[in-house]
Amino acid sequence: MKKSLIVLLTMLAVPHGIYAEALYGLELAPSSMREKHLDHFMNLFRDQCFGQESQDAATQKVVNGRRFRPAKDFEGVYEEYFEGLSYAVSPNSDVCTVDVLLEYQSGKLLLSLEAVQKAIKKNTSYRLVNTLDKVEEGPNSESVQTIESHFKRDVKSTNAVVLTYPTSNQDVFYMTLSYHYE
Repeated sequence: MKKSLIVLLTMLAVPHGIYAEALYGLELAPSSMREKHLDHFMNLFRDQCFGQESQDAATQKVVNGRRFRPAKDFEGVYEEYFEGLSYAVSPNSDVCTVDVLLEYQSGKLLLSLEAVQKAIKKNTSYRLVNTLDKVEEGPNSESVQTIESHFKRDVKSTNAVVLTYPTSNQDVFYMTLSYHYE
């Protein structure tokens, strides 16, 4: 009883980023790097996906922007490099997605779940409506644990923003942020 109370009090007192390090077994990137990459990730999402009405509109925005090149081995995916990391935009038939690998170096975590969720709320004015723990199929058919966070403008809204955050295999399974067209 005493031990579980200490753990609970520690979880309440310790900042979420530090808890994320312990939970995922990775060390968080330096704060200046995290801020820079989170800003870049959210700017890409806002500029390329958020508010687009269709796959055609999102694709035109990516192609006309001329900052992306088609990704090797992935049809319909466009890629750019920012400070040595690959960011991709994928305008699909029902969603537009931005993604990045979370483990940017062995044992180093680029972004915490809490920081990304907070940035989504700030940048979209959508609110978190539910979170699901899921198991997805990763590369080589390996299981990847993810947390899927759903954001909506309001309950009646048909479009949504969905964050898929891997909590395992972060070196091979991408964190994705998807905008479901209206």
